[in-house]
Amino acid sequence: MVDIKINWSVNEFQAYILLYCSKSNFFGKEQELAIIKEFVNDKQLFNLKREFNKDSQYIRIGKIIKAAELLELSSAERNQLLEKVKSLFLVDGHYDIFEKKLMKELNKLLVKPSMIL
Repeated sequence: MVDIKINWSVNEFQAYILLYCSKSNFFGKEQELAIIKEFVNDKQLFNLKREFNKDSQYIRIGKIIKAAELLELSSAERNQLLEKVKSLFLVDGHYDIFEKKLMKELNKLLVKPSMIL
């Protein structure tokens, strides 16, 4: 098991998840970046993108789980984040089966992260 270290604010965590979701369909359109920038400034986004690009898929999921445990988002914060994820998925006008599955899994990660490991 890899020791995953993070030191994110809630906004950086939310931006990382949105970045993860935007890269899941291999597009990353400008509209998606605009949604991510609601949570972080340009410098933070640059740093998160650099970190994200260095991370493996395993590490990305591990960081999401760890941050969800450490930051303990409220129900309202989780719902707001999931709504942002859905709006990010709908940027292209489609909400496909892959995005729906990712939304379901992300919901599990955010609600009970310690149950995943």
